[in-house]
Amino acid sequence: MDLTPKMPVEDRAADTWEPLIAIADLAGGPWPEAARAACLAMANHEAEQDQDHSALNIRLLADIRRAFASEGNPVVIRTGRLLGILNEDAESPWPEYSDKGLRPGGRARWERAKDLLQEELDRNRTDATAA
Repeated sequence: MDLTPKMPVEDRAADTWEPLIAIADLAGGPWPEAARAACLAMANHEAEQDQDHSALNIRLLADIRRAFASEGNPVVIRTGRLLGILNEDAESPWPEYSDKGLRPGGRARWERAKDLLQEELDRNRTDATAA
C-alpha cells in the first residue's frame, strides 16, 4: 500500500509539505483540500519572494562590480568604502534599503554576493589561463 500523498507541488516544497498533506489525507473531511490549497498558496508566495530576491541579488552583484571598477578594480576593497559607493548611487535601491542604506550587518546577502563574486573571479581566471 502506497501512503505517499498526491502532491500539488514538486521538489523541495513537496518534501516540506508531504508529511502535512499525508496527515490531512488521513484526517479526511475538509482537511485534504485545505492542506493542498495552503501548500499551493505558500509555495507560490515563496516562489515570488525568491524571484524578487534573485533580481535584487543580481543588481547588487552588478553594482558591486561597478564599484570595484570605479576604484580601479583593486583586488580588495574595504566594506565601508564599498557601502559608501553603493549608498551614494541615487539611481540604485541601496540608499533606501534601510533607514541608513546598506549596512555591513546584512551578512547573509553579503555572503551570497561574495560567493557569487568569487565564482565569477575564478571563472575569469580559468578563462584567462585557457586563452
